[in-house]
Amino acid sequence: GEIWRNEIREYLKRDSNSTKMRTRIHPPSNWQDFEELCLRLWRDMWGDPNAQKNGRSGQNQNGVDVVGRSAYDGLLHGVQCKGKNTNYGSELKEQEITDEADNADDFDKQLATLTMATTSPRDEKLQQVCRDLNKSGKHRFTVSVWSWDDIEDELQYRSDILKHLKMDFDDEESENSSIKVNI
Repeated sequence: GEIWRNEIREYLKRDSNSTKMRTRIHPPSNWQDFEELCLRLWRDMWGDPNAQKNGRSGQNQNGVDVVGRSAYDGLLHGVQCKGKNTNYGSELKEQEITDEADNADDFDKQLATLTMATTSPRDEKLQQVCRDLNKSGKHRFTVSVWSWDDIEDELQYRSDILKHLKMDFDDEESENSSIKVNI
């Protein structure tokens, strides 16, 4: 939490009229913040104010943490959130993608896509696993993986999500921000 909150504070302090440069946003330090971020991000991308977390911690979620219906195609979409990087002490494995897709087979029969959202860096092997699953036709839905790189890229255009999440943070300013700007 706190380092991530400080990074968001610093990001939001930037002059919105200045030239925008790519801002490095580090992943949340706990899975609860990551899941909340995913809910807000996909709710916005889908244009579905009714998108929600599926169940609660400890319940069988059938491979889907966040579920919503896209305003663009009217289809039901799901996200499985996986906090996986050095902050969490693990990385997303190919088998986890396969297992979660198998779990999602028991979710709503209308599910059109399952996105594995992860704090792991982008990984071609994981992307290939998704392509292979889709090519096999094993599941009635398509499977994709969004790495932290993909999520961070999307957040560059959705500062309103960061502003919304800031409401849960205290207003203390930090002099030690770890946001990095890549030119």
